[in-house]
Amino acid sequence: MNALVATSIAIAILSGLAQQYATQRVEVFRQGIGTAQGQQLGVLGVAINAYIAQNFRTLVGQTTGILAANGTACAVANQFSPTVAELKTCGFLTLNFNATNYFSGGYQTNLSQFGTCPTNCTIIGTAALTNAIL
Repeated sequence: MNALVATSIAIAILSGLAQQYATQRVEVFRQGIGTAQGQQLGVLGVAINAYIAQNFRTLVGQTTGILAANGTACAVANQFSPTVAELKTCGFLTLNFNATNYFSGGYQTNLSQFGTCPTNCTIIGTAALTNAIL
């Protein structure tokens, strides 16, 4: 009888330890995905800033036509919200940049004008996930 009680206690302790270990491993995995996703958003942010720098005069209304990274004409459906595909086509993102984020959604970009355009304004770009992650 004492052996049965001791075995039950040992199993309970081992079960608790295994659960704690599994919980820690899942947290490490989630942190890794979060870090990788943050890096991807950083890459997209750099691309958006390059797009803004290349096309600033168009974005503030001084000229027309969007330019690719190499200075040639490039088509985008909405100059204030270029898609990942458009940023890739225009050369601001590498072709191997994945348009699907780590949480199985996409990305949304948005550019906003602040100030009095075209003479005294700033263009700010943002990138976000299209899906909730929690």
